[in-house]
Amino acid sequence: MNVVSVMLFVGSLLSVWAVFSIDIPLITKIPCSFSEEIIDGVNRACQALAYSYIAGVIIYWMTIKYPNYLNKRRLTPVIKVKVGNLGSMLAWMNIEFRETGNNPPISDLDGIMALFERKRWKERCHVPEHSGCKDVTEEFIRDYNELKSMVDALINDYKEYLSGEQMIYLEAIRGSRLNQFFRSYEKSKGNCDYTDDFYKLVLQPNYRKLILMYYSLCKVSGINV
Repeated sequence: MNVVSVMLFVGSLLSVWAVFSIDIPLITKIPCSFSEEIIDGVNRACQALAYSYIAGVIIYWMTIKYPNYLNKRRLTPVIKVKVGNLGSMLAWMNIEFRETGNNPPISDLDGIMALFERKRWKERCHVPEHSGCKDVTEEFIRDYNELKSMVDALINDYKEYLSGEQMIYLEAIRGSRLNQFFRSYEKSKGNCDYTDDFYKLVLQPNYRKLILMYYSLCKVSGINV
């Protein structure tokens, strides 16, 4: 529950208390030593404020909160599709790692990690003329940048309809530590002579974390992986 919701709840509670204690004597009034005239004036002011506040809360819920609830309910299936597309992109990042027809789905974490163990990172792409990338490393970087673009679009287009937990995992995916390595790689223009063991040491654990974060995102989004 956020601060605004807490304030609305407390204000509504006080307003209801004012109505029930002044108009409908069901709640004990606060005793005071002022004159009857002053007490009546204060009661009328409290009544006016209470009714105005209650009316304002009703209008707020009917014009803002309820339409947002309907929109969120309407867009939830769309958001699920967008989150599912992120999984498809994560799976696509493995396409250059398969040695035969074996391309594990995103749900098969062990299978994906097994591909990482066997792959030669300097190996040429299968279809460089289509991707524009000369080797597997460049293809992997390009796919990850595409994944980040998809996350950016999801956040920018549906931010007000995403839960706090969804935002946390989306930001974590977008801010993965893979970024640090990829920036260094691109600055060197691919001239760094990294070994396959180095790639496995740096990329494999961070890519594993990336997939695990996606699993968590799916869980809070109501998607079965």
